[in-house]
Amino acid sequence: MKSLIYTLALLFAVSLLWGCAGAEKRDVPPAEALFNQAKNAVEHENFEEADELIMTMREEYPFSPLAIEAELLSADVLYLRENFAESAASYRAFEENHPAHARVPYAIYKRGLSYYGQLETEGRDQTPAKTMVELFTRLISAYPSSEYAADAGEKTKEGKELLAGHELYVARFYLRKEEYKAALGRVTNVLRDYHDSKAAGEASRMADEIRARMQETGITTE
Repeated sequence: MKSLIYTLALLFAVSLLWGCAGAEKRDVPPAEALFNQAKNAVEHENFEEADELIMTMREEYPFSPLAIEAELLSADVLYLRENFAESAASYRAFEENHPAHARVPYAIYKRGLSYYGQLETEGRDQTPAKTMVELFTRLISAYPSSEYAADAGEKTKEGKELLAGHELYVARFYLRKEEYKAALGRVTNVLRDYHDSKAAGEASRMADEIRARMQETGITTE
């Protein structure tokens, strides 16, 4: 009986030693070291390595303030890889999860840039341009002193020009089909929403032409 007890105790001690040895083998660097390594990997465009380091850090140090920074860094990796739809979603998640964080302006700005990366020509769907303008407008309104405000303002103008151009593109389409009321509605949108755009002059000329054609054909503007 004593021999059995001794054997079990010995086995238990050995298992503890093996457990300690296994723990020692998993020598995880501190959170700051992991984060700096991840940033360095991003700077050198080693994105797979960066993703692994970020994942390790968030798993090992979930309550570290740097774990929140790692969320942004992960979104940055998606952005740099030009996975713009995914990066936009990640920056949005950061803002929603940490609305009072000091880096929310950065998250909004980079989310706007993610949509900027998805811009299409005036004849295509302009949802990315519309969303980008909304985001940059909100950024400028909420954080007018932000270091990102100036560039956001420039890209907002660019987005509005694209949206105005799209309205004219659709107006021309309706005009060719002689759908005058629909065409007039589009040019009216330009004059109302994008009156300071380069497209406003053409919109004004088109409005006059459309009204003249409507008068000739007996179509009222009502």
